[in-house]
Order: sequence, then structure tokens, then C-alpha cells
Amino acid sequence: WNRTYTENVRRLYFTPASDFAETMVRLREGFEGASIYPDFTIELAEVAEYFLRKNDPDHAISVLTTGQPLYPASPSLNVSLGIAYLWRGDTETARHFYHKAHEFDSGHPSLSVEQFIASANFLVRSDKLKEAYALGGLALEFYPREIRLYLELSDVCVALGQKDRAVDYLKKALALDPKHEEARKKLAALEKKGESQ
Repeated sequence: WNRTYTENVRRLYFTPASDFAETMVRLREGFEGASIYPDFTIELAEVAEYFLRKNDPDHAISVLTTGQPLYPASPSLNVSLGIAYLWRGDTETARHFYHKAHEFDSGHPSLSVEQFIASANFLVRSDKLKEAYALGGLALEFYPREIRLYLELSDVCVALGQKDRAVDYLKKALALDPKHEEARKKLAALEKKGESQ
């Protein structure tokens, strides 16, 4: 650890202007042969999120890709790549990275229901409704019995103007738990809205 956690490594600070390719090459060289070394995947993900907020998924993917040789089995790095590819509209590549993360650590916090919902909300707030819908579908591959995901997908479908699909998701939630109050209220509101049109 002393060999890899040097003063220079402790002082590393990543910004969107950082030269990630060069920095990661230097880190790989410094960490070569070590079994334990510092993890900068959170910092990479934070910079990638900055680029996503600027609607620049290609730059986000570039930043995250520089970390892959150093952290090939990182669930959080793979999930971050999944989000970046979703942002770009590439659902199949996103699915690949999510499944890869799941293979490495199915219980990792970046794969939790809460994180899927937070990521979907991030996409919705960024006016990426189709991408949020795609993420909801991915989340259901891992959590097919999670009512919160059906509720989230219903909300996204309403925002997309797909009322019938929203109703279907609410009915699926109620099939899992017929007494789920939020699902019942949302379904009643959508059905009432449909009758008034």
C-alpha cells in the first residue's frame, strides 16, 4: 500500500480538464504488480456525470473508458458506462455494461433498486425520457418483482404520453401487491383521466 498510495497519488485531483489518458497510464505503471491500490472510479464517475449534464456523452464515455484497464472488474465503473451509453441512446451497449457489473458483484450499491430509480430520475430531469424508460426496462431484468420500478416506469410512460403503457405497468404492480395504495391511486387517476377525454 505504501508503494501505491504515494504523496503524488494522494494529491491527485480530477477535473473535467484533467488529462485522463496520461494520468491513468501513470497510475497503471505505478500500480503494476500491486494487488491493492487506490480506487478512483468515483472520481471518474463524477467527471463523467459533469459531461452528461453538459449533454456530452461521448466525452463521458471517453473519461470512463480510460479507467477500464486499471479497474476492469469495477461494478460502479461499468454502471457509469451503462448510464453514459444510455444517455447516447445505445441501450444494447448499456445493457452489456449493466450485466457485466452484475456479474462482478450483484449486490453492489450501484446496482440497487434505489440507484436505478435515482439514475432514472436523473435522466428524466435531463429530458431523457426514452433513456429513462430503457433504464427502467434494464432494472426490471434484475428486479422483476420490484413494485417501485413499475411505478417509476408508469410515471415515465405518462411523461412520454403513453397512458396505456403506464396503465399496464400499474396493473403489473398491482398483480404483485393488490393492496399497494400508491399503485391503486395512480391507476384510478389515469383511468379517470381517460374517461374524461
